[in-house]
Amino acid sequence: MESVAEEILREILLKLPTMDLARSCCVCKLWHAIVSDTSFRTLHGAARHVVRAEAETLLVPEFRATGIGLEMTVLRVSSAKPMCRFTDLAGGYSPTNACNGFLLLAPAVKDWPVYVCNPVTGEKLKITAPPKIKDIDWRMYAMGSSPSTSEYKLFRLSFSRHGWHHLEVYTLGGDNNNAGWRRHPDMFPYCAGSGLYSPPPVLLDGKLYVVTERNYEAPDTILVIDVASEAHFMFDLPENFASRGARAAVHAFELRGQLCVAVHVFGHSQVCFWVMLIDDKNNGWMPRSRWEWRYTLSVQASDKYGSQPHGAWLDRRDGSLCYRLGSLVYKYDTTKKVEKKNYSLEWWDNQIQLPPSPHQDLRWNVYGGYRPSLLSPHLAFASTPFMQQHRREQEDCEQALLHALGAQRPSKKRCSTRTPGRSRDPVHGAKRTRRPAHDS
Repeated sequence: MESVAEEILREILLKLPTMDLARSCCVCKLWHAIVSDTSFRTLHGAARHVVRAEAETLLVPEFRATGIGLEMTVLRVSSAKPMCRFTDLAGGYSPTNACNGFLLLAPAVKDWPVYVCNPVTGEKLKITAPPKIKDIDWRMYAMGSSPSTSEYKLFRLSFSRHGWHHLEVYTLGGDNNNAGWRRHPDMFPYCAGSGLYSPPPVLLDGKLYVVTERNYEAPDTILVIDVASEAHFMFDLPENFASRGARAAVHAFELRGQLCVAVHVFGHSQVCFWVMLIDDKNNGWMPRSRWEWRYTLSVQASDKYGSQPHGAWLDRRDGSLCYRLGSLVYKYDTTKKVEKKNYSLEWWDNQIQLPPSPHQDLRWNVYGGYRPSLLSPHLAFASTPFMQQHRREQEDCEQALLHALGAQRPSKKRCSTRTPGRSRDPVHGAKRTRRPAHDS
């Protein structure tokens, strides 16, 4: 490898998957310098020949204690090694959802900024909080992207028990005319949000799906936001539990390219998995949807008020549906061929006891839809004025360096008659200095 020219090495590394590329930083200083270069990361993120990894699930344990703040570790469910740790955030922050290669960290305290981070590199981009809105009881953040427009947007949903329901949008990396938070002219239908710790929003095919609830009852609707057009509408869940007077835990997640919801009525011993089928061919502006019952998982009956933690996700390693209920995880093998379409798997055949937590302040959740990337949020989403100021500061620094170096006349022995530029000889050519990667 020492005889391979650096340009060829860069082309080879560009073809590696993201996680393999991140591990290659430990090979040698040259490889580390290439992978850490911001222009190389941008090229790798935009490379069409790189095989895109399938969406996977992140496991994020969070520990909060007085005087410590938030200690958060980001891991992939498919790997035993942590991707990164955050120890410099206040205790009021928590992840909301994953969007491609980024994770959104939002506060439970109003007027605090939000952060867009890359779990592979640990870089964070700070986004100023939206303007204040009076009489707001709950806030919820979500991050989405549109494959058709290649845009990334932040959404803040504001709820009020007095009937005010605002939607605010922030276009990441937008131009001067579209910078900053802006309020959507249309309010979304009446629904009450349960705050930051609701089930994580799901991003699928350029649309965000957010489980909502009405009149402080059980969740019975899903708010759908089209990231590109910002149009939003409501879909009913497969069963209207509020009308029956029953409370249920509803969790949405991606199941092999389709939206799936796990519905668990409190006090019952079954979890039903429903898949949404959308018809976009109708003539109306709002697509039609219907639900198809796919699986039923038998679990131990939960408490009446649903105080135990819940969660649902798909384990892509073995094709198992996973459902968390308190300190137990139940798994359903979707690869089995069964005669019945809605096969029910008994809980005593597939339950897993979770290890006890050493701290009462430790909580964890899973976030689906993650695809590893080395792209820096600063380069991808920094606003145009920020980038212009950054370029001016960089040019001023370069001019100052050239002026300082030009003040010292080199000796004749060190003068070269070769045309300025880099030699093509990988052995005897001039060594190129590298600008280290940074966050700003």
